[in-house]
Amino acid sequence: MASRLRRSRLVVAVAVVATLGLVGTWAGATLHQHAPATREFHGCLGRTTHTLTNVYLAPGHRCPAGASAITWSERGPRGARGAPGASIVTSGAVPSGACANGDTDLDLQSDEVYTCAGSSWSDSGASLRGAPGTPGGPGPAGAPGPTGPVGPQGVPGATGPGAVVYSSPGSYAYNPPAGITWIEVVAIGAGGGGGDSVTSSGSGGGGGALVTALLPAASCTVVVGTGGAGAPSNLEPDGYDGSTTTVTCLHGAISAGAGGGGGAPGTTSGGSGGVPNFFGAAIGVSSHDGASGGGSGTGCGGNTAAGGDSGGGTGGETFGTSCSSSGVGVGGGGDSSVYNPLGAGDPGGNGFVEVIPVSNGS
Repeated sequence: MASRLRRSRLVVAVAVVATLGLVGTWAGATLHQHAPATREFHGCLGRTTHTLTNVYLAPGHRCPAGASAITWSERGPRGARGAPGASIVTSGAVPSGACANGDTDLDLQSDEVYTCAGSSWSDSGASLRGAPGTPGGPGPAGAPGPTGPVGPQGVPGATGPGAVVYSSPGSYAYNPPAGITWIEVVAIGAGGGGGDSVTSSGSGGGGGALVTALLPAASCTVVVGTGGAGAPSNLEPDGYDGSTTTVTCLHGAISAGAGGGGGAPGTTSGGSGGVPNFFGAAIGVSSHDGASGGGSGTGCGGNTAAGGDSGGGTGGETFGTSCSSSGVGVGGGGDSSVYNPLGAGDPGGNGFVEVIPVSNGS
């Protein structure tokens, strides 16, 4: 019993000394530190005395007679290799091809999770995407956007019941039907004529104004403006102004100014557009100035500064025979076609008036 106790204490003491890496002697055992890398201990154990002597950290030492060489280590024996773990891979779509059972695939396109069973992929039913959230409430209304530009005047529509149209230049008498207390009047001034174009290109004429108004019903005088004549020759290179279109009734009146004539070659722009006016009890519904004519030699007036685009017709045109017809639509300015042998500009479009009964006094 005492012998076993001494042996146990000796082994513990040697293990402590070896762990601390000391060189010395204890109970007849000598510790030699030669190779600390392996952490294996080699020594000699007496066969009868059970005394441990000559403890080394490196093998290759012979024990004296009556002792046996022994070896021990701080590290236990290596365990068995574990089974291969499962793989996690990613793909850009639904996975396909061979796989190892237990593998996992994440579809980066749909965020679906797939697993491998029986060497083939199947959807696990799991996804990295959560359930859709509850839709949010309506956001606040945005600020109103800016007002867009006024578009060109459209073609006059069909006349309503009782409406009267005046499209030829001249003066006319209008009398409202019995019982009518208000009339709506649409008036467009005449366009100016185009300038001279013998040596190069003069300016196109300006367009007439557009006026829409309500007037107390009464006997009225309607005057439809005449389109200005074009420049007659290079001796008279400027186009003529158109004439104003007016509607004059007992208690109110309106006028749609005419476009100015086109200038001679070398001028920078055509005649000015017409201007709208209201008088007396006239109630203005809408109005637009006519635009100026085109500049000399800069292209068709309808493309550069289209007279009447905001009024009653297209503007006067310049620079080349490819321009469209002069005075297109009522109130349009006249052409000034380049290198016209006669030098004459084209006339502007005539004015226009429509009178519509809008109230029967009820």
